[in-house]
Amino acid sequence: MSRVDRDAVAPIDPATLTRLIEGTFVQSAEHHTILTSTNDRGMELARTNSDQACLIYAETQTAGRGRGDHQWHSAPGSLTCSLLVPCPSASATVGSLHVAVAIAKACNAFLKDREISVKWPNDLYFARRKLGGILIESPAASSQWIVGIGLNVNNEARHIDPAATSPISLAEVAETPLNRANLLHELLLQLGLLCHGGSFATLPTLAPDDWSHYCMLSGKQITVDTPHGEISGMCRGIDANGRLLLQEDNANGIAGPLHKLASANGISLT
Repeated sequence: MSRVDRDAVAPIDPATLTRLIEGTFVQSAEHHTILTSTNDRGMELARTNSDQACLIYAETQTAGRGRGDHQWHSAPGSLTCSLLVPCPSASATVGSLHVAVAIAKACNAFLKDREISVKWPNDLYFARRKLGGILIESPAASSQWIVGIGLNVNNEARHIDPAATSPISLAEVAETPLNRANLLHELLLQLGLLCHGGSFATLPTLAPDDWSHYCMLSGKQITVDTPHGEISGMCRGIDANGRLLLQEDNANGIAGPLHKLASANGISLT
């Protein structure tokens, strides 16, 4: 293994973590070699933390969580962290969209002629293979969000959850290991562009203007599992409030009603 490769897969140590938050909107950082869940740690800190943005980083998570009852399986070489930030006025859906697009931009900065896309509202994909996801939580009676981020970076797909649907890592997309510290720094810079005055509380309240460029569902036939049952049709993008626009199929070939969905249990491409 070359020195470049060794540097790319080496653990991010506490000193490196302290350096990489310099010049970003993050004021403090915690480093953990192993942690059950960075979001759970964020919940603990939210009880006593001020409104300053704090990065919680773990080399390994043993009980990472995704949306609903899903788990996030952390493997050596992945990137797992959470941001404890002041609660913005934006909805969690709009917040997820902004964070997802920022992550996609950070990833794309390290790829040549390949682009990461976003599956509404919070998953990162490359060519229908999942790279990572976002989980935003807000503790009860708290004025803060915990923004959990999990990305497959230098871990191989065979080391990811066997039950996951077609997982892939950035190293497999780029065909070379990536420096995770540099990627994390770029991710924080991209998020910082959304923070006017250096505060996450200023996150835009409307969906990203450039969402259509990163959306993997627009113009495609999809089936959405909603609390009221499955709906199939054509994805027409999102509205300004971040709701998914789904033009329902009609048996006679005429376009059916346009649904504006604020949430979904699951989405599949058909």
